[in-house]
Amino acid sequence: CARACPLLPSLRPRQAMVAAVAAATAALPAGGVSPPGPPPKRQRQRPTADVAADGWPAGFRKWDDVAVRSFESALGIDSGGAGVVVDSGAIAKRLAMVLDFDLTVSKADVAECHHLIGTDQVMPPAFLEECALLWDVAGDPKHPRRFELYGPEDGPERPHAFWNVFHGYMVKHKISAEMVQVAAEAEKTRRGMLLRPGIRELWALCERHDVPVVILSAGIVQVIEAYCRLDEVELPPNCRVVANSMVFDRNGCCVDMQPSVPPCSRVGKLLRLREQSGLLEERPCALLVGDKPIDATMAKGYPALNGGGVPTTLSFGFLNDEKASDETIAEYEGAFDVIPHSGSECGFEMVTRILASLLKTHSGTACD
Repeated sequence: CARACPLLPSLRPRQAMVAAVAAATAALPAGGVSPPGPPPKRQRQRPTADVAADGWPAGFRKWDDVAVRSFESALGIDSGGAGVVVDSGAIAKRLAMVLDFDLTVSKADVAECHHLIGTDQVMPPAFLEECALLWDVAGDPKHPRRFELYGPEDGPERPHAFWNVFHGYMVKHKISAEMVQVAAEAEKTRRGMLLRPGIRELWALCERHDVPVVILSAGIVQVIEAYCRLDEVELPPNCRVVANSMVFDRNGCCVDMQPSVPPCSRVGKLLRLREQSGLLEERPCALLVGDKPIDATMAKGYPALNGGGVPTTLSFGFLNDEKASDETIAEYEGAFDVIPHSGSECGFEMVTRILASLLKTHSGTACD
């Protein structure tokens, strides 16, 4: 997104200012039972002049300077202009990165994990028919099979219902590792690159500074790995993928999906993040990147910090729908601290710049 996203303002330390650490986000939603529906038809795009008038850097739909300063402060780089050099190694040891995958790490026009498996013609026809019905029922509150497939509207399993039923179909129809690979290769043929530009450089920067990366996804591990493999992008060694994973028999057919109670649904994945021991407990500052408002709440599942307290987060959101309604835009702006314009076209260059800027010393020596 080089055209739409100019260089960021410096994130080097400024005069100290009081900024409370971001409060915990709203309670987890009870919904999230189906994949995204059709995009809204209305459009509103703030012109660059309005962004400048709001005090946001050009190229951004939103830039929350208070949140950025609070994040810097939590990292220990609010020296107030005293000339103190901040050790970039100490900053890196306080940092972690948590990324969504579908439509975040993957490009905005690439099939999401469940969409890929549930629609590609390499899959068994009966499986495709059941998946199509599952999506139809999700979009029709009055469908006669809604209760059968999704359960009561206020039931405790409702947030996970889509994933539970879909995964059951995968086992029932013996979806194989080969089918997933063939489907991913077909998507590669259709779309070209599958991952957002710049993700390789972002992960390389994280690896150089030993900043752990968690891919926290409601998608499927085998699709995530196939997309990365086909784009020849290696996951960094300090990366964990927290998502739904297929369990295969000796013939390569799916016989189970893990985790299961709950699955890594949009809500369940937050619960699964808590189980990632030995990775995040010493990292009180997390840079969150996603494409849905719930992704800005990923720290709600953060493991307990060894030093107590709650993590400080800076959330970056890709608003992929360029025709989003005012209501949708307001929802994103209320959830994320930083949102670029043209989210569907943006790569990870801006996220990498933010991280690289945070990893500079107060004297301005680059550490990337």
